[in-house]
Amino acid sequence: MNTAATVTAAVAIVTIGMTADATNMTAGATNMTAGATNMTAGATNSSSCLKVCDMIYFPRLSLDDTTRPYTIHGPMYEVLKILTSKLNTCFEWVFPDLVTAGFQQPNGTWLGVISYLIRQECDISGSSFPMNHLRFHTVDFSIPIFMESSVIAYQSPVIGADLAGFVKPFTTFPLCPLPSSHSERLTYSDGWESYGSVGPLTVAWTSCLWTLGAAVAQSSTWSPQRDSVRLLSGLWLLISVILSLVYRCNLKAMLIMPKVQVPFNSLEELMETDIHVVLPKGTLIHEFVTVAPPGSLLHQVNERIVLHTSPPRAMKEGSAGLYAVIATDYVLQSLFHDLFSMTNSCPMYIASEPVFTGVPSGLAFTKGSPLKHAVDPILRRLLEFGIVQHLYDAATRNGTVCFKPESFTRPKNSLRPLELEDFYGVFAVYAGGMLLASVVLLVEVTPKGR
Repeated sequence: MNTAATVTAAVAIVTIGMTADATNMTAGATNMTAGATNMTAGATNSSSCLKVCDMIYFPRLSLDDTTRPYTIHGPMYEVLKILTSKLNTCFEWVFPDLVTAGFQQPNGTWLGVISYLIRQECDISGSSFPMNHLRFHTVDFSIPIFMESSVIAYQSPVIGADLAGFVKPFTTFPLCPLPSSHSERLTYSDGWESYGSVGPLTVAWTSCLWTLGAAVAQSSTWSPQRDSVRLLSGLWLLISVILSLVYRCNLKAMLIMPKVQVPFNSLEELMETDIHVVLPKGTLIHEFVTVAPPGSLLHQVNERIVLHTSPPRAMKEGSAGLYAVIATDYVLQSLFHDLFSMTNSCPMYIASEPVFTGVPSGLAFTKGSPLKHAVDPILRRLLEFGIVQHLYDAATRNGTVCFKPESFTRPKNSLRPLELEDFYGVFAVYAGGMLLASVVLLVEVTPKGR
């Protein structure tokens, strides 16, 4: 089966199954809110329940709007149920026009979940999202739940043969100094007088030919004359056997090992290419790029930016090589989990250098809300006992595979039987040697002109 077609189909399935586009939920947000009251956790009077702003933040919180009532799931949904249970209350969903954390517009107003918190149409955000100084001065945040990084994902590179494998089995130390020093010892140990009228250059040349010929299993007419030289010669013959065996084994491994050339490994290298960049709309990285000063590296992203409100769709286009995707590691890990679970492969790789790291994320409250002081102690206990991390790991157990540097060179199970294409390099070496030997044979048997 074609692996590329399988991955493309899997990405399409993820896109269809997970896409909760803002355009689908913008119209009729009131109707969605009314439908969401059916999901209120044991509420008899919905007005007394906590109003939770729904937001799409894979995998912490996602929504399936293909059924009625709507289905919301994710680790943070389970955390919200624990919080409301401990607070002896209930919660109901409110759907903002932009189902992301939101960002500040040039006129000072906010979009997304933060705008609803400012207008007190929500009491708490449905998921944790990254903090920065603008958001921190606009809403209150809980204690940090996750530490996030923004990373770059792009189409997995093409695997090719490594022609430099012929010189990789050894360093230059055993290949050059050892044979030359050994041939020099043979030259001066055997003495020039053993060769009669033959000059020193001929003796040195003969010793070098014998030394190198023994290493490549070629015969020589030279015969050592002294016991010390015979001892050195026998020692070199033993070393040559060991070196040749090790070289042949390592050469086969080097030729079988694939060569991977990634197009970029950092944001600086990405900006040197002509690849466009996809950013999730309303996220922190989108805000950083928008307010970046002219001439900075982040400001250069504005020239090739493509905004998306659907991470699965961005993933589909990124795995096809159309764009590079910049998102948080938690979002990409969720999408990689679904792709790897269906295809057992990683259609994209992660650049080794993140855009930025160490960004805390937490639940957001209206400014000055007493709910923060009630929620923080419960959250702290959940974090200390590892419950939040356990819920997240259970939802993305296969997502970490694609974050490994070797994820695009081999599947998760690296132990597999060798296939025919693994030996193409070895066959090429054998065919080249046979061709060269045939040419030498023809040259030797061809009658020379008189």
